[in-house]
Amino acid sequence: MIEHLKKKYINWRYPIPVISAREICPKHQKVIVDYFPPESGGISGDEALFIAALVQKMQPMRILEIGTFLGRTTRLLVANSGCMVHTLDLGEDKTTKLPASNLALINKNRVGEAVKGSPFIEQHLGDSATYDFKKIGFADLFFIDGSHTYEYVKNDTEKCMAIALKKPKSIFLWHDVGPGCPGVQRYIWKLRKKGYDIKRIKNTSLGYLKL
Repeated sequence: MIEHLKKKYINWRYPIPVISAREICPKHQKVIVDYFPPESGGISGDEALFIAALVQKMQPMRILEIGTFLGRTTRLLVANSGCMVHTLDLGEDKTTKLPASNLALINKNRVGEAVKGSPFIEQHLGDSATYDFKKIGFADLFFIDGSHTYEYVKNDTEKCMAIALKKPKSIFLWHDVGPGCPGVQRYIWKLRKKGYDIKRIKNTSLGYLKL
């Protein structure tokens, strides 16, 4: 009961408008999606379908993913874009400079096991708080799904925005925008207050922004 009230309070205190996936990807598209079994830390089936449709519609030149985890989303991005995907996650040293969340997931994370050997994926290892994003160069689609604290989502977003292409306009996706990750929702709400028109995709925890 208390947890339910906390979530209601977070949604009320930091409201994020909701938009239908059809408003962004209105046409039916044939997408490539592997089976995504329910797993703590991973994306849902609805989220996988939207990401695949968005990538096929956008046809980005280069993608940057923060938070590789097992690499299933990384593989999804490659399958539907055909472009180079850069993905960043902690290496064997699991220490972090900023306050981190999901420490149990971090400690058991088998980083990128689903994408080993792909010529379209460049895997980067390191703490996003200290990693030099200039090594990646640029990107025009960003999927931010690293540590879900306010400090990390702020760090990751600001560093991604610094290397984002403005023409054509870059797209940002954040995972776990919802009351279950109050730090993420609070930061996204603050970005909206600064004028960034971020919406949450209906039936998902994905935040969406087109710069």
